[in-house]
Amino acid sequence: RDRLTAPPGSVALAGWRRQEQIFKMIQTIHDLDVVTNGIALCPLHHWAFDSGIMMPWRIGNDYHLKFTTRADLIDSTSLAQLGTDGLKIPAEWLPVDPAKRPSMHFLGRYQADLGVEFRDGA
Repeated sequence: RDRLTAPPGSVALAGWRRQEQIFKMIQTIHDLDVVTNGIALCPLHHWAFDSGIMMPWRIGNDYHLKFTTRADLIDSTSLAQLGTDGLKIPAEWLPVDPAKRPSMHFLGRYQADLGVEFRDGA
C-alpha cells in the first residue's frame, strides 16, 4: 500500500527528488506491515522499483543502487536520471537504526518474485 509520505525512520532512495517521497511496501504478500518491509522512494524510483529496473541492495553494511538486466531496455538518457549502477546510497538517506533499514529477506523475495537478475550477475 502506498502512502503519501514516508513514515518516520523509513529509508529514502529519492536522490535528486527527495521532497516527493512515497512509501512503498516491498512485499505485499500477507501484508507484512513492518518498517523493514518498506522503502521511501520518489515517484521516478518508485516506478523503476515496481518495474524491476533497479532496487536497493545491501553489500556488507552499505546499501547500493543496483540495476537489473531490465535496465538494458531503457535508453541511456532516461537511465541516467535513475543514478549510476552500483551507487552507494548515502548513509544520511538511511535510518540511523540499522534494524529499521530494508530487510534483505524482503528485497530478495521481491527480486525472486519479479524474476529479474542484476546486471553484474549477482
